[in-house]
Amino acid sequence: MKRLYRMGAWMLVVFLLLTACAGGSPASEEEKATRENMTEKTTSEAAEEKEEPYRLPEDLDLSMFRIVSLKGPTGFGIAPLTYESFLKKLSSKEPVQALGSYRVLALPEEAVSAMTKKEADFAFVPANMASILYNKTQGQVLVAATNNLGVLYMVDNDGSIKSWEDLKGKTIYTTGKGATPDIVLNRLLKEKGIDATVEFKSEASEIAGLLAKEEHVVGLLPEPFVTVAKTKNEKVNVALDLNKTWEEVTGSPIVTGVLIVQKEFAQAHPEETGKFLDVFEACVNWVNENPKEGAKAIGALDIVPETVAEKAIPGCHLKVYRGEELKEVLGKYLSILAEKNPEQVGGKLPAEDFYFK
Repeated sequence: MKRLYRMGAWMLVVFLLLTACAGGSPASEEEKATRENMTEKTTSEAAEEKEEPYRLPEDLDLSMFRIVSLKGPTGFGIAPLTYESFLKKLSSKEPVQALGSYRVLALPEEAVSAMTKKEADFAFVPANMASILYNKTQGQVLVAATNNLGVLYMVDNDGSIKSWEDLKGKTIYTTGKGATPDIVLNRLLKEKGIDATVEFKSEASEIAGLLAKEEHVVGLLPEPFVTVAKTKNEKVNVALDLNKTWEEVTGSPIVTGVLIVQKEFAQAHPEETGKFLDVFEACVNWVNENPKEGAKAIGALDIVPETVAEKAIPGCHLKVYRGEELKEVLGKYLSILAEKNPEQVGGKLPAEDFYFK
């Protein structure tokens, strides 16, 4: 209704202006007042509808939070919270508050150790790792939000792959036999009826090296390794978006990274935990909307180099799901992983209390 009202209002203003300019009788005082009133109303409504920028709650003490994240996309979303220029935009306080502690770790196992030893309250980890930790700690770790969705892409260096059909008879290089990329790839190859050879390499960087040095290479890579491979060989091409295909096949997205929280901390500080999730969501939105500035924050933390981060951010699908949406998208993804390899979720699916509410 507001939209129709504004349209009608502006049409009336335009009509009155055209009438006045057409050489007719001068507008009456009543007509002038109508025009002014309409202009004031539409301006006021536009101001009301403009979304206010997010501000840090004045009663939220960031120093109470101890956080660990990982190198790679799982660390992209939270990076701005250590970036002073971003914090100044969110806070009216001087000096700007800092987190209690924030560490970027190289391996998921280090994040697991930090959480099991209670050296961190929050951790950004691979989605299946959250389920493994929940089972390992008998439910003492909860999942609070998604961090990023799918990051997997099929790439080649000769432009020969245009569709899934083109993978028939090809050798596809990937990593982690029995791990999530392998499960995703095999599920999609089966759904598409494609017979291809899958060869495993120890690390994604090894596949990026093959793409740079050898000819006619097809590989399954995650971002930011796709971007790295492109910088080494301009012929490297993203042939297929597995994230899109997965969602078409399963009806739900791949979930790559999530934010987990100590159950003890969440129960002791439920309001602060909820506010922190608001802050995190604002961080993710800012990185998506400001990839150049976001890349500076990411590069400063040595998560990945700034130049790589800026190009990789769009393909990392940073997205926050919380509450029921989190339960729906993550629950379905974990179910598919568990069906193929229960060890990928810690032996069994987590119970209902896995999800922070």
